[in-house]
Amino acid sequence: MLGAGDFPKNPIRVPRFIPDDELDRLMPVISALACSFQRAALLIARWSGARRDEIRRLPLDCLDRYADGTGRLRLPARKTYKERVVPLHDDAVVALETIIALRRNAPERPFTDELTGQPVRYLFMQHGKLLSTFYLFDTPIQKACKAVGLVAPGGRGGTGRGTVTSHRFRHTVGTQLAERGPNCTRL
Repeated sequence: MLGAGDFPKNPIRVPRFIPDDELDRLMPVISALACSFQRAALLIARWSGARRDEIRRLPLDCLDRYADGTGRLRLPARKTYKERVVPLHDDAVVALETIIALRRNAPERPFTDELTGQPVRYLFMQHGKLLSTFYLFDTPIQKACKAVGLVAPGGRGGTGRGTVTSHRFRHTVGTQLAERGPNCTRL
């Protein structure tokens, strides 16, 4: 008798990077998003390669600069249990500075970080609650995809879903860094 474990496993579909022509169409729409929270979240995803939840849980003090003036993002310890520092493109720095200025004097109380136990004031909050990944990433990326015609056929009512997800930005950053070689420090 043959069981399910006796057959080869089907290959797992890996999200692929976003080709340059699609990025060239998509990024102006993302840069023009009306909601500064959504715009900043997607620009950070595009230029840092960070995970959605890492971006969602950024603290207010996440941005500083290298000695040469290049912006850098400090990603708190999450899945890897280690803090990471990532250089950021100027577009993402400007969007992030806008959100920091909006949130700096917000009256919300800090939350206790579940990994460190330290009080943290999160960046992507409104009315005392963290904004959802659905609001920050899914809704605006689908809207941007539809605006530039990057939709897959099908779906309810023939509307189709966008072909780009925020996670594909992570693969795009990794691919671009790999293509530029080991000595690349900036995208």
